[in-house]
Amino acid sequence: MYRSAGPLATTSNKGAKGPARGGQPSFLRPRPEFATARCCLPFVQDQSYMPRMGSSRSLIRLHVKHPLGSGQCVRLEKRKAHYLLNVMRCAVGDRIAIFNGEDGEWEALLTEGVGLKASAECTALLSEQTELPDVWLLFAPLKKSQTDFAVEKATELGVKKILPVLTDRTATKRISIERLDAVATEATEQCGGMAVPAIEQLRPLPAVLEDLPEERRLFACDEVARGSAKGLADHAVSGPVAVLVGPEGGFTDGEREMLVRLPGASRISLGERILRAETAVAASLALLHDSRRRSH
Repeated sequence: MYRSAGPLATTSNKGAKGPARGGQPSFLRPRPEFATARCCLPFVQDQSYMPRMGSSRSLIRLHVKHPLGSGQCVRLEKRKAHYLLNVMRCAVGDRIAIFNGEDGEWEALLTEGVGLKASAECTALLSEQTELPDVWLLFAPLKKSQTDFAVEKATELGVKKILPVLTDRTATKRISIERLDAVATEATEQCGGMAVPAIEQLRPLPAVLEDLPEERRLFACDEVARGSAKGLADHAVSGPVAVLVGPEGGFTDGEREMLVRLPGASRISLGERILRAETAVAASLALLHDSRRRSH
């Protein structure tokens, strides 16, 4: 079965006047735009939806919900204005990169910046719009931090849609779509993606499987199958696909029977070891993209 991450080994420094013992002062910590990529398997990442390597790498990237085009002026949301002006210390005249998932990535000149008000004008197209890989992730929500981790890594590796599913052993019965969308948006901004994956409402697994298009192949990660079922590396993967990762307690016998009867579904193994559920999300998507790359 997939196992829980357990309690987080962190301590709170709320109210502390200085850095935590053994930590760094804030002015010595690396700035977010210079942070290195956190994906540990970059060679299996689907690169087809990433922007061209160019000057945008040195610019702060922001996702906006506004049409983009040459000369287009964009009023930024208060949260993003606060981030630019108060966290990153940007000022009028600075350049940033903005994208909306439809019109490509644009270099933009900051034309207004006061308080929580910021506006930018599109000046040059940096990258044409690219499509996200046609991969859906179905997963049973975990505790808050582990669910955030799963959504973040799925976004970094590349998925088109994230569908939380309610299984018989799902520990978390409620999720915040707004929070998960914010996690996915920030991950897209940081990893260089061109579009934010759609996140669906939490629904029972049988209902989600019933609505799954017939042409979309499903790979169900089953810890009981470790060492016996084929791995993703043994499958030729192409076209629309979906990956299903179950809860920490694993699928019930009834759910396994349902998956066996589902046309186009394959039970797969992620290896000999028992993985945490959020680790299984990252591992399965990394292996899937590697199989898709080799199939092409």
